[in-house]
Amino acid sequence: MERLAGQATFLFIADTSGSMYGEKISAVNATLAECMNEMRSAGNAGRVRAGFAAFDERMKVLSAPQDVAGISVPDYRTEPAADGFYPLTSCAGLYRELYRWVKDGFAKNPEEKLYLFLITDGKPSDAGEERDGLELLKHEAAFREAEKYIALIGNQKSALPDTVLEFVNYRMDRIIQLKDLPGEIAGVKMTLGGGRADADDRNAFYESIFGR
Repeated sequence: MERLAGQATFLFIADTSGSMYGEKISAVNATLAECMNEMRSAGNAGRVRAGFAAFDERMKVLSAPQDVAGISVPDYRTEPAADGFYPLTSCAGLYRELYRWVKDGFAKNPEEKLYLFLITDGKPSDAGEERDGLELLKHEAAFREAEKYIALIGNQKSALPDTVLEFVNYRMDRIIQLKDLPGEIAGVKMTLGGGRADADDRNAFYESIFGR
């Protein structure tokens, strides 16, 4: 991951479908806590932000982007629906909501560097219906220009379908193991600077779009 310059936002989107139950979701929580420790230690208050979302059959925003100095990692959980069944992994629901999030939050801020980390353990259940959302995403400049990674749980790299691989433009070097994610974060040289007024302005901007 290259050196950063200017404003940067890191969005972590973790799979919380039924197959993530138990040790896998615990590993996600522990790994993201370690990632935040790495980001805070860089000492760039007001210039680096993190946001968190979960997805199964749809994407849910858990924490809108905030200054890394004051944000905590939400508690990711895998829970059954009212009928007792656990939700499946759906890229269709993910891409539709991610499109709205990127379009509303980042399309008008070309100076901001966006990093997207998709955390999952394997193949989604979609049967082609994810294409519409993916095509919308690919037309957003903020998404096209973002640095995108897949943090994979398990050894299913070769089994990932095209609609997941397209998330990283088929770049196999952008598919890493979950355990290596803190190392990727640590490898970013946070040279952003910036003052408190900048932080207050950007936090107000995010609150106006995403809420608290």
